[in-house]
Amino acid sequence: MYHDHRPLLEGVGAGTFHKGEIMKLTMSERFELVPLIPKEGNPLLVFRGVKLNAELMPTEEEIKAWGIESSPDGGLKWKEEMAMEEVEIELGEMLQDYFTKLLDDEYKQNKFKVNHILLYRRFVLGDINAKIPGE
Repeated sequence: MYHDHRPLLEGVGAGTFHKGEIMKLTMSERFELVPLIPKEGNPLLVFRGVKLNAELMPTEEEIKAWGIESSPDGGLKWKEEMAMEEVEIELGEMLQDYFTKLLDDEYKQNKFKVNHILLYRRFVLGDINAKIPGE
């Protein structure tokens, strides 16, 4: 049984996250975060983003262990039993601030995306179980 790469809305994750700590992310969250990595602007932020991109991408060992493969719809899928597994990623305060502002602005400007629900809860609300205003 495989898990489609779609956001999981309840019961995922380590809970709260504080600046400067290691962040635990599911594979789905890792893939959702990649397109949000800054590609221009502050050089320090961009350089840190390049490093983060490499950390978020699954290793060869993860690809094999998780059974990650392309799905017929062009996305990715992996073993169902791995859907809730988390990996520790060192994010750093600079990128955490960047993602928090980006996701909060997206929400405030009515450009919120369904696949950013868990990321919004983690970064902006600080708890993946928190209710998003209006939810």
